[in-house]
Amino acid sequence: MVRKWVFTIIAAAGLAFSEVAAEEVHWETDYDVALAKAGATGRFVFMNFTGSDWCIYCMLINKKFFMHADFIKLAADHFVCLTVDFPKFKEQDDKLKKFNKELAQKHLVRGFPTILVTADTGKVVGRSSYKKDMN
Repeated sequence: MVRKWVFTIIAAAGLAFSEVAAEEVHWETDYDVALAKAGATGRFVFMNFTGSDWCIYCMLINKKFFMHADFIKLAADHFVCLTVDFPKFKEQDDKLKKFNKELAQKHLVRGFPTILVTADTGKVVGRSSYKKDMN
């Protein structure tokens, strides 16, 4: 049941929401903090593997999906959001770079963006990516 519900939410990523929100999603950058918050709140972790400053599809999914009121509400009600970033031009702590790389390898991330939904234990329950035909 949970698995079907999570895939339904991920499938919603294919929709371009109509209303840009004034608020934004709070994105954690620390995996352990995200898991702890998910455990404390009974939410899933929504992990966005991204190349935030160079990946065109990452920028598009951010603009078309993550910045819209419907997703922000969905995230606030059901997820702890975690960005796992691989920037080319932004400065990033070496420890975070190393951890992000290991996390991507662990989850067999082959391209960007990749979205994983996990339980608070870190077990993956859903996986998706940007689809070129998203409007």
